[in-house]
Amino acid sequence: MYLSRLTMPLLDRETQKRLADGYKMHQSVMGGFKAYDDKGRVLYRLEPETPGNRAVVVVQSIVLPDWNYLPGNVVSEVKEMDFSSVIKTGCIFSFRLRANPVVTRNGKRYGLIGEEAQRAWIEKKRCGFAFEDYRVIDEGHMIFRKNGRHVYYKAVRFEGRLQVTDKHEALKTLMGGIGPAKGFGFGLLSLAKG
Repeated sequence: MYLSRLTMPLLDRETQKRLADGYKMHQSVMGGFKAYDDKGRVLYRLEPETPGNRAVVVVQSIVLPDWNYLPGNVVSEVKEMDFSSVIKTGCIFSFRLRANPVVTRNGKRYGLIGEEAQRAWIEKKRCGFAFEDYRVIDEGHMIFRKNGRHVYYKAVRFEGRLQVTDKHEALKTLMGGIGPAKGFGFGLLSLAKG
């Protein structure tokens, strides 16, 4: 698996366009994989911190991206990661996840409002992890333009600690993400020791 870190200047007009329109951000991320017919699941997340007037996007993929098409003022770093040797049942990690917690009613998805509902949503996920000590940060709605109309996705960031309960399921979750709208900056589960 490959993890990329794209650092973009916030005062750049193209960066501002990407940040203002989630679909443009999606196109920018997917541009790194245009050489592949089968790129597999690509997950990404715009990080909430903006150090030194810069936006940071973390991208996870199973194929090696090519970020050379991005302008010279975008800094890209790529690391190859092997989680299969690190993820073990019982291990505890710090985590970050931006998700789109929803409920489906009459075939339509609705973003969950309120911390209690959002906690219940993540804790019901069969993902190989038990979410133990974590914060829920409601980030409001993200707006995307699709076919000339605006589409809104509920954005909630979960941060804290989790424990691996099933190694194989956990690895599948890391590769596939959590929840809907994965192609638009949701679902990437990032782990760190500790």
